[in-house]
Amino acid sequence: MVNLRIYTSAYNKELEMFEEGIKLIQNKNRFVLYNVTGNRTDDDMTDIRSFYMIEVGTDATIIHFKPDTNLPEDIQKEILELFHSVWP
Repeated sequence: MVNLRIYTSAYNKELEMFEEGIKLIQNKNRFVLYNVTGNRTDDDMTDIRSFYMIEVGTDATIIHFKPDTNLPEDIQKEILELFHSVWP
C-alpha cells in the first residue's frame, strides 16, 4: 500500500521547512563538512543530507543518522533540533 502522507500539502510544507533549515545548517558548517568528508567536492559527501535518512510512516516521520557517520555531534544535535521543530 502506498503511503499517501508524502503527497499531502501539509507534509510537503513540513519537508520544505526542514530542507530550508538544512540548507542553513549546511552553509553555516560548510568548512567543517569539507574537512569531515576528506576535502571532496560539493557534488558528493559535503552535502549534509548524505549523513542521515528520513523515514516517513503513516503515524510518524523519523530521522536516523547513518551508522558510519563522522558528522560532529554538535551538527547532529542541530539537525535533530531542526527535525523536532518541524516534526514534534
